[in-house]
Amino acid sequence: MKKTFFLILLICSSCVLLSGNSDESPKIHLLILLTEDCFVCNDLQNNILPELESKHYLEYTLYYDYDDSAKSLLSEIEQGFGKIEDFPIILMGNELITGDEIYSKLETTIDEYASLGGCCVPLLFDFEEKQQSSDKFPVHIAYIYRKDSAEFERTLSNLEKLKQMYILLDFKKYNIDTENGKQVNDALCTFFNVAEKNYNKTPKMFIGDDTLIEDQVNYDAIKMLIKRYQENEDIAPWERISIKNKGEK
Repeated sequence: MKKTFFLILLICSSCVLLSGNSDESPKIHLLILLTEDCFVCNDLQNNILPELESKHYLEYTLYYDYDDSAKSLLSEIEQGFGKIEDFPIILMGNELITGDEIYSKLETTIDEYASLGGCCVPLLFDFEEKQQSSDKFPVHIAYIYRKDSAEFERTLSNLEKLKQMYILLDFKKYNIDTENGKQVNDALCTFFNVAEKNYNKTPKMFIGDDTLIEDQVNYDAIKMLIKRYQENEDIAPWERISIKNKGEK
């Protein structure tokens, strides 16, 4: 896609590429936009990043708002996340952190991605694909979860982001610790021939004819299946089972 190619060109030109301790892993990639006469930007560059680099293997690209490449990148980011008022701006994986949020969210987000094995260079939403998605078929996802699970909020956030990208995405949530959620989970597991040992594992997703369980439930895997199943009309997982279900939108 043109926009993805454009972003890759931005990453490869008119920027300063810096990296932390290469002896450590996993690697965390960030895109950072800074502006002049900004206390938080200076604090980030001079104090916060060096401290974080002592703990993590960071690789990041700095853009300065007076550069044309930074202005183009900011325009792309705002198409996906809306108007941004505060600097610095940090893109990491699927997360956007701006302004004073760096003090409360930056290190915890890095820790989260490190626990997942790192994150690659952030790529922005493909807006051409979003515009074309209205010509595709709806994709239905049944999401089985436990609310006290550390993965719940992260997976839900990924689904909401994918919903912005694929406007016909339709998903329902089922808490396996409720009576109805357990019934739906067991019925879906039976229908999709899930191994009995995996019945109570979460998170779990049923998409088309596919099932994702535990570590398989991640942004890239969900997106891949959405792109596959949007090409043909399909029956929602919850419509394939006979019991009455009350999924959460």
